[in-house]
Amino acid sequence: LIFFSAAVPIIMGCGGSSSQVKYTNPKFVAHKDEYEALDLSESELNKLLKIFKNIDADDSGQVDIYELVAALQLDSVFQQKVFKMFDADGSGNINFFEMVLAMWDYCTLSSQTLVAFAFNLYDTNKNGTLSQKEIKQVLQDVYGELRSNNVILKKAMEELSASSQKNEFDLNSFYSFTKKHPNIMLPAFEMQNSLRTISKLGSSAWDKKTIKREKHCKGSYKPVQKYLTLILGHEVNEEEERPRSKLKKKSKNNTSEIEDENGR
Repeated sequence: LIFFSAAVPIIMGCGGSSSQVKYTNPKFVAHKDEYEALDLSESELNKLLKIFKNIDADDSGQVDIYELVAALQLDSVFQQKVFKMFDADGSGNINFFEMVLAMWDYCTLSSQTLVAFAFNLYDTNKNGTLSQKEIKQVLQDVYGELRSNNVILKKAMEELSASSQKNEFDLNSFYSFTKKHPNIMLPAFEMQNSLRTISKLGSSAWDKKTIKREKHCKGSYKPVQKYLTLILGHEVNEEEERPRSKLKKKSKNNTSEIEDENGR
C-alpha cells in the first residue's frame, strides 16, 4: 500500500517559503503568513474555499462540524474527531482557517506520522501513554461501522485482550503494534485519500507538502499548530477571525453522535 509517492522531489531550504506568495482574496490576507508556511497557493485555497462555501449556506463564516463531516462523506467517530480538535472554543463550529488547518494536518501525514497523529488524538491528557482500553477505542473509532465483521480488527482486538501488556502503551509500543498488524490503520489512510480527492488539489501537490513537512519535522509528528510555530517563530491564533455573533448552535442529537463511551 503506497501512501504517497516516493518519486516526488525533495524540496530544499529551511524556514518559510522561498518566495513571497501574493494573496488577492481578502479572505486569505489575515492568515497569509500561515498559508504561505503551509505552502498553499491562492488557487489551492480557492478550491478549499469552494468546499467551505458549499457547506456555509448562510454565509456566516462558520460551519457546523457535523454538517462538514457529512458533506465530506465522513461518518466514523475518528473522522469527526479530526475536525473537532480544531474547534478552538468548543462551540461545535469551525471557520475556514480552522478547516484548512484540519485538512492540511491530515492530508500531509505520512504512513508513520499518521500513526503518531492517531495516538496524539486520543492521548487527551498528553502524558504520552494510552491504556489498552484507549487503544481499543482508537481502533473501534477508526473502523466505525466497518468494525462489526472486520477480520483484521477482530484479530488485533483479540491479541490486545490476550496481551500481558494490560497497563499502558507509549507511542513506540503503538508503532510496534501497528507494524505487527500493517493494515490495521487502513481506514485512516483511506480517509486521507478521500480528503485529498475531495480537495481537488491533486495528489502531487499533497505529496510535495507531505515531504516538506517531513523535512522540517525531521520525520517526527508535529501537530500543524506546532509546525507553524516552528516555521513562523510564533504561536498561531485560530480564533482571531471567529464571528461570535453568528455562531450556530449544535443540536443535542449531533452532540451524542460524536461522543464516544468515554465522553470524548
